[in-house]
Amino acid sequence: MAADMLGGNAIGAVFGELLRVVVEVTKKTIMYKTKLKQIQEILESKIPILEEIEQLNKKLDRGNEETEKIMEVIRNGKTLVLECSKIRRYDYWRRSRFTDKLIELEGSINNFFQTVMPAITARDTKILRLEIRGLMGSGSNGTIHGRNVSCAIPESLVMPVGLQVELAELKMELFKDGVSIAVLSAPPGCGKTTLAGLLCHDEEVQEKFKDNIFYVIVSKNTNMEGIVRALFNHKRQQYLSDFRSDEDVVYQLEQFLNSIGPSPILLVLDDVWPESESFLEKFVFQIKDYKILVTSRSLFPRFGSTYKLKPLNYEDSLTLFRSSAFLPNQSQDITDEIVVSKIVKGCKGFPLALKVVGRSLCGEPEEIWKTRAMEFSKVGSIFEHTDLLNSLQKSLDTLDSKVILKECFIDLCSFPEDQRIPVNALVDMWMELYNLDEEAYAVAKLQELCNRNLADLVVARHAAVPPESLLQTSLT
Repeated sequence: MAADMLGGNAIGAVFGELLRVVVEVTKKTIMYKTKLKQIQEILESKIPILEEIEQLNKKLDRGNEETEKIMEVIRNGKTLVLECSKIRRYDYWRRSRFTDKLIELEGSINNFFQTVMPAITARDTKILRLEIRGLMGSGSNGTIHGRNVSCAIPESLVMPVGLQVELAELKMELFKDGVSIAVLSAPPGCGKTTLAGLLCHDEEVQEKFKDNIFYVIVSKNTNMEGIVRALFNHKRQQYLSDFRSDEDVVYQLEQFLNSIGPSPILLVLDDVWPESESFLEKFVFQIKDYKILVTSRSLFPRFGSTYKLKPLNYEDSLTLFRSSAFLPNQSQDITDEIVVSKIVKGCKGFPLALKVVGRSLCGEPEEIWKTRAMEFSKVGSIFEHTDLLNSLQKSLDTLDSKVILKECFIDLCSFPEDQRIPVNALVDMWMELYNLDEEAYAVAKLQELCNRNLADLVVARHAAVPPESLLQTSLT
């Protein structure tokens, strides 16, 4: 029973003690049995939640000042219930008065869980958001502006549509003698990150570089020290000394790479932003069989070899679009095949656009498909005037009629880029922010975002630990 799990003087223990008394009195008395049973059901359903909150408060070193008032009510409630057990059946005046008091006690408990607790949770959620936004770490523990840096290779993927030739060509480019750094360049949404991940899992690449493949997501905030610390941590090596300056960071990186050599080394710097030439220069050293692969939306001609990833051809685009727009067992018979062709051509071979637009049309009536095709035709393509991110606006506009879903998507922006978010934490936050009565409603919002390819659901597996569902916020 919940009451048996709680001890001490914290709020959970106080509620648990009331529950114990309610159960005992209910067994001994016929009077008030219905009302006491109702109070018992409320306490049994809520005490496990209080216990979990208490444990979290201890870890976060937070007190229970906001709950002192309800704790006093519960202590008085315990006394009230004990007194109820002493009321005689013929004492009608006292029976009526204590019935009113039990009703008042039940109302106070309900008010606490329906009003006070959501307010506390909403406040804590806002504090969490502020703390997340304020995370501007110095990289002292292998972080980039508060985001943990991992050097692990992304999980292995099934060969995506249309990248077989590109994988072979990129591998050939990287393996050329005299090529120490290769730049994989394309607009956002073309599949640069996907192709880089496939390269790292390629059998020939694995055989050549073995466990010396390092994969770092750089993004806009370049913090050299955070990346170098992450490299050391990945190989479980100690720094020569604390980093005293930027020059010292570069020096220790070179020593680290030399210590791994002469074994071949592959360093992947994913999503390097424009105007980062000076940042990239810090990773270039004259070390035998040391290769760097850079993925970027921009070209870096100073670094020589550049592989430009091209959009998918029409046949591959159509295959990818259909896999996103239709469920496995769903009929693909669209009355007007020209409609499908217009939409696919409007996506211009961009994998991300094909998947997002396809998901947004999945299950929609034919009229919606025709409307989308006409919208694409008006501008010639969805990329006519802006970059890919703006071109996907038509798919994001479909969230306008779903206010809560759109707010849930915006909430993801509160987390650092490329951050994996525990699903349980996200579900709890949405339930409190948007007054969702059941966890299933929040999970449904999450699933809908994933179905629209606005987020990715992954499962993290660790030894001796059950798989944990995580949300990947990166879109490219």
